[in-house]
Amino acid sequence: MNQPTNPCIAYLAQHLKFDRYRRLAEISIKKAEGLLELKLSDSDFYRLLTLLIFQITRIESGHMIQGYSTRSHSFNSWEQFSTTIFDQLKDEIAVNPLEIEFFTKTVQGMDLALKLGNSPHDSVFFSLTIREFLQKISFYYKIDLLSDSLLFEYLCAHITACYHRLKSGRKLDNPYLNETQRQYSRDFEIIKRNIYILENGLNLALNDSETAYILMHILASIERGKFNHYVPNILVTCSAGMATGNFLAMQIHRHFRVNLIDVCSVHKMDEMLASRNVDLIISTVPIESSIVPALTVNVILSESDLTRIRSCLSELESSRIPVLTNSHSESMADLHRFSANEKTAFLNLLSADRIVLDKDIIDWKEGIIAAGELLLWQKKITVNYLHQMIDLVIKYGPYIVIAPGVALAHASPLDGVLEPALSLVRLKTPVCFGDHQYNPVLTILACAVYDTPEYANILILLMTLLRRPDFIQTIQKARNPQTILSYFQTQLPFPSE
Repeated sequence: MNQPTNPCIAYLAQHLKFDRYRRLAEISIKKAEGLLELKLSDSDFYRLLTLLIFQITRIESGHMIQGYSTRSHSFNSWEQFSTTIFDQLKDEIAVNPLEIEFFTKTVQGMDLALKLGNSPHDSVFFSLTIREFLQKISFYYKIDLLSDSLLFEYLCAHITACYHRLKSGRKLDNPYLNETQRQYSRDFEIIKRNIYILENGLNLALNDSETAYILMHILASIERGKFNHYVPNILVTCSAGMATGNFLAMQIHRHFRVNLIDVCSVHKMDEMLASRNVDLIISTVPIESSIVPALTVNVILSESDLTRIRSCLSELESSRIPVLTNSHSESMADLHRFSANEKTAFLNLLSADRIVLDKDIIDWKEGIIAAGELLLWQKKITVNYLHQMIDLVIKYGPYIVIAPGVALAHASPLDGVLEPALSLVRLKTPVCFGDHQYNPVLTILACAVYDTPEYANILILLMTLLRRPDFIQTIQKARNPQTILSYFQTQLPFPSE
């Protein structure tokens, strides 16, 4: 539309009556975007806009859909999206249900980065796979990426679009791939090394272009974390007068993201430190402070002054970013809030008769069978679910080995979950699950849960606990099933209580 001399574009714009219907279509999509709390990219917005203008043009010219129906038995969220858009048009054009169904079917075939139906996003295991990936990456960067809800939201939207794109045979070309690999070679390798978690969990093959986009989300989160979690408190001191002190403070505020506590004379400094939380003193004269670091700069900041301040602030930020040591890892369950119902459901998953210690087996397949049979005998799962737990490892590799010596076997709830349950088998002799860094495996758990948000939280907690050193030590030393049950009952934090 911005190239009127191009005859093809001019013809399409005139034929589809872009000028006549564009504003109407834009308003409809934007209102739907707001009502459903969506975040459409520019690309997705304009693709929808073109589709909607085309459909409005056809409707207004009297060429209505005839005898077309794709309606499903249940009202899904794609249909909700389409209905919301056409609700905004009902006062302007004649819309019938078949038109909405046609729009729904067309939108379902587009790889929109939306958290809507017809995707794995609503699945417990989709959410679990994303969290598993972020938790693994967190240990490389020594920061807690799981606490960034915005990262999780963006990553879910991106991978949902990726899922649709790859399932329909379309590949993504990332124009920033080479530059990303060059500038962030170490970061790219970290993501590349752990991308198998997403590939195995979602049954996708992610190329380097997709990997680079995922890395962009991770790096953006890391930068957000530096600013969101910590803004240093700065005290400015000056012996020459308040004018120079305020002038220095203005320059600091212009160049850096800091919280300026106050501007004071040097003799007032000790009083300020006693009453205020100060991270750094920046002064125009040399001063000594045993409480907080101090930096001497010129009244008019030079390039050298700016570099020294920047370096000092970076050190302060690095010292405040949470590090994922073992103790922090043990407290990661506190990031999630659990209801009383979720606590009850969690504790009901495992019972003494579904725990076997020192089981003698030959290989990892027999280990999964031993754990799965404990659920099968109690009619918690079907035979098909047991077979699927093994087949998934054969197909995707040992991704179920989630901690040193611990494997969590599972399959899709649709493969045969009859009732939520968990079983645990400690092996007499550890076995290897292919080539995996956490080999050999001593403990195998079989997990069968429903595909609901409640059990998503429960699984996240379970996976966090299985990585804790004290859990692994408890498993190794346990003399009876009750010891393991007591661990879950007494050691688990439930912040909602």
